[in-house]
Formats: sequence, structure tokens, C-alpha cells
Amino acid sequence: MKIIRIEQEEAYIQKAQNVTIEELCEKFGVSKNTIRRDLIELEKKGSIVKNYGGVSSTIQNYDVGMLPFNTRGHLMLEEKKRIAERAAEFINDGDYIFVDSGSTVCNLVDYIKNLKVTVLTNNLDFIIRALQYPNIQIITFSGILNRDYYSFTSIDERSAEILSSYNFTKAFMAATGVTVQYGVMNSLLSDNELKVTAVNRAQEVYLLVDHTKFGKVTIKSYGSLEQIDTIITNQPPSDEMIESIRQCGCEIIIV
Repeated sequence: MKIIRIEQEEAYIQKAQNVTIEELCEKFGVSKNTIRRDLIELEKKGSIVKNYGGVSSTIQNYDVGMLPFNTRGHLMLEEKKRIAERAAEFINDGDYIFVDSGSTVCNLVDYIKNLKVTVLTNNLDFIIRALQYPNIQIITFSGILNRDYYSFTSIDERSAEILSSYNFTKAFMAATGVTVQYGVMNSLLSDNELKVTAVNRAQEVYLLVDHTKFGKVTIKSYGSLEQIDTIITNQPPSDEMIESIRQCGCEIIIV
């Protein structure tokens, strides 16, 4: 499938930073003409630049998801607030919801402060910001406080087991990467079982991600695109990816 091949090429270029056309042809078993057409798509996206005989990645070779929470929280802050504000429109009085760890989803608290809701979460920043709103009931999980990520991480599968005992209507998820092939991904291994459980238990799953997460591959998948009901983001991915997302039965909302 063309879109999957292009995603793989993008990930390969990002990891290597600089590659030749011949190297890409050999790696992916396609012709130079095919590679050149694929590179046009990546160049339009802005993730590569062409140079003599090859291409270079415009994306620094690190995982933003591995940056400390305070650093990530200031990246594209206005875009993250818009995403959270739109997502909050799906939350109603009396809802039981799961709020994932992450610097985008924590902004939900500002837009549900007048609702009476119960929130299951390991997101420390959300918990702190919700303290002033007695109408927001918080249920959290045992585990180790991760100061870099402002979240509680489980030392075993206990947090996931606790979450699986609750009935909640909606899950608002974060991700450090989204592709057609690998679905939605996470950079923190200790969070993964909790995310898997949240996606499997929720009646409706909302993914809150900024546009930089599309086409990015990170260490661990926690769900497929078929498991996501709605993606809310600030900029559209490629037309091909939008079509693939919709074929998975997932709605995409641009804010």
C-alpha cells in the first residue's frame, strides 16, 4: 500500500537524517521513479528537503514524546488548547471519562470546569488543575510519580487492572505517533498497558494530537486506527492518510 510505504520511507529518512535515492530504492525494493514520486509527497509535507543525489530529514532525530512534560507543554500551546476545547464538546454532565497522560489532553480541564463529571486519570497536571473544581471528581491509580511526565506510572499491571474494573463512557487519548500501519503509539512503556485498557474499555475513543504526530513511528503501539472513533488535530495530514483514516471508520476533525 502506497501510504504505508511512504510512512516507512519517512521514518527511515528521519532515523538516518541523510540518505541517497539509491539507498531508498534498495531498502524498499522499488524503482527510482517510484521513490522520486514518494519524495515529492514528503517534500510537500515538509518532512524532507532534497539535496544532491538524495534527501535530508527536516525533523530532528529525537522523540518529542520523550521530552519533559514542561518542555512539551509549551510546544504549540495555542494549538493544543484549540484541540482540547473542541474535544470538550463531546463531554456531558454526568459522564465518566478517562483522561490520558499528555500535554494536550490536560488542557481539557479548562473547558469542562462547569460540568459535573467523574475523571479517571494518571495525568498529574490535570489533577492539580482540577483541584479547584469540586464538581470534577477524580479517580487516580497507584504507581510511581514520574516527575518528567507529570503522570503516575505503574510498576506492574495493577493500574490497568484497576481501570478495567470501572465503567466509563469516553476515553481522551494522547499519542506520540500515528500511522496507518502501526496505529496510535506511545513513547513511555510503563504507560502502555493502561492506554490499551482505556481504549478497550471505553465506549467512545477520542485521540487528541497535533499535526506533527502523523506519520511518526515511536516505540510502542497501544491501539489501531479502527479502535479510534474521532481524531482531533490542528492541521490535516496528507489526503491519502485522511482517506485511510476514514476507511478505518474514524472521523477526523481539524480545528
